[in-house]
Amino acid sequence: MKTIKTLFLWLNLIVGYSLAMLIMLFNAIKWHGGARILLISIVAVLLFLIISLWEIIKSNRINTAEKILWIICLLFLGVLGGIIYLIAGRRKIAL
Repeated sequence: MKTIKTLFLWLNLIVGYSLAMLIMLFNAIKWHGGARILLISIVAVLLFLIISLWEIIKSNRINTAEKILWIICLLFLGVLGGIIYLIAGRRKIAL
């Protein structure tokens, strides 16, 4: 179950941010169906953030100061914060 959840988080991060970047790069919002692609990317990114924040908040393994730092990292660093969380922090935080 833990591996599936990790894979799901990676997939959300990669798909969401990749689609959003492609749309911005190629101005794809003007294309037919571009708005749907943008909506999918926004939902993927929000889902990633919600699941990650939920794991951090519910964790009993880290103290309050670390929780605040992880939340700031996720919200302000965006892709970089998500990658750092998945590589370095998730093993310590997630149950």
